[in-house]
Amino acid sequence: MGAADKRKIGKITVRVVSASNLKNKELLSKSDPYCKIELGGKVQKTKTKEGKLNPEWNETFEFEAFEGDEVISVSLWDHNSIKSDEFMGYSFVAFDDCYKDTEAKKISELMGGTTGSLTVLVTPHFDTAASKFAKLEHELDRIHNENVCANSNNDLLRKEVNRMSGENDRFAASNDKLESEVNRLGGEVDKLAVENE
Repeated sequence: MGAADKRKIGKITVRVVSASNLKNKELLSKSDPYCKIELGGKVQKTKTKEGKLNPEWNETFEFEAFEGDEVISVSLWDHNSIKSDEFMGYSFVAFDDCYKDTEAKKISELMGGTTGSLTVLVTPHFDTAASKFAKLEHELDRIHNENVCANSNNDLLRKEVNRMSGENDRFAASNDKLESEVNRLGGEVDKLAVENE
């Protein structure tokens, strides 16, 4: 399934900041490095930094990300005027652990039988797995807080019901006493009525 068959999920901004401790590929001078950045079948490249083994580019690129994309491929090359450019190393920069619209600094070691590291800043402008996970965590926290609040309200209602039940029992006991007193007084009234006849 090629990039043309996949659904676009959004744009991603990649700023190639720098590389450090690159292995020199030249015999008489220093390498002239540049980077090729690839995502979703699109390749872009930085300017060449002549004679630099610790180049700084600070160049920004925009890419369209497609469903299933999780890493940016970056390769470093030594620019040569006479012969073909020479491979200096490569790296993969994962962005699925980045958050939507939040710049993340990524430093990765170069691979391919070489030395050095590459620093890039990545800003996905779409929901990554990390963004989705953060939203789910937020939703779970909200639901948990609502449950705590509901349980607290239930406890308050239970206490109120118990209080009212206690008052009801006191009223019932008072009512029984009053009824008993009414019956006693009614008996005395009947007795007095009989005596007055």
